[in-house]
Amino acid sequence: MGNIRSEPIGQRLIDVLNRAWMNPPMTKSDFVREYADEIAAASSMGLITTKKFEAVYGRIWLITVSGLEFLNG
Repeated sequence: MGNIRSEPIGQRLIDVLNRAWMNPPMTKSDFVREYADEIAAASSMGLITTKKFEAVYGRIWLITVSGLEFLNG
C-alpha cells in the first residue's frame, strides 16, 4: 500500500501549531514541505487554515481559534 506513516503526530503537530501562531509559514516553504503530513492533519482538523476572509484565501498557514485552544489545552 505504499509508504504510510502510522506513528502518532504528537510533537510535530505542536511544532506546526506554534509556527502557525508565532511565524506563519508560506504554503510552499521548506518548513511546510518537511512537515507536510502534520500540515495536512492540522488543516483537516481545522487547527490551521489559509483562509483570510469569506472566500479569500492566502499563501500562509494561519492558526485558527481551535488551533490555539488545542495548543493551550
